[in-house]
Amino acid sequence: MNNSQECLALQFSPDNEWVCPEDYQINNIFEKQKLEQFFEVISTDNYKIFDWYYANLYEIHHKIGGYGYFTQTDPREYSPQYKDHKFVLLHMISDDEICWGDCGVGNFLIRAEDLENLDFSQVIYNYDCS
Repeated sequence: MNNSQECLALQFSPDNEWVCPEDYQINNIFEKQKLEQFFEVISTDNYKIFDWYYANLYEIHHKIGGYGYFTQTDPREYSPQYKDHKFVLLHMISDDEICWGDCGVGNFLIRAEDLENLDFSQVIYNYDCS
C-alpha cells in the first residue's frame, strides 16, 4: 500500500459488465420472484454461487460508467431522493496503491439529465468499507 503523498493515476479501458447484486437497479432488471430465488440459492449453498459470480462474471475495478458496487449498502436503495442518480461517474476501489478505510470503495453518482447538461452540482458521493 502506498502511504506517501504522491499522485497516482487511474487507468481505464472500454469493457462490458454484468449488473452487480449490490446495485439497487438489479431490482428493476430482474423480476422480484427470480431475484428472491437467486438470493435464496446463494444463501443455501454457503455463498458458493455468489463467490463464483464475483470470480467469473463481475470484476471489481476502478471505472467510469457501469453499475455501482458497494461493500455495504447502495444508498440509492433506501433514499428516494437519490434514486435517479443511476450513472456511475467515477468508481474507485481499494487496491495496492489506494485504500478506502479498511478496503472499501468510493462512488460518485449522477443523474442522466445532469450528465447530459454537464451539471455536476448534484453529484452524490458514497464511501463504504468492509
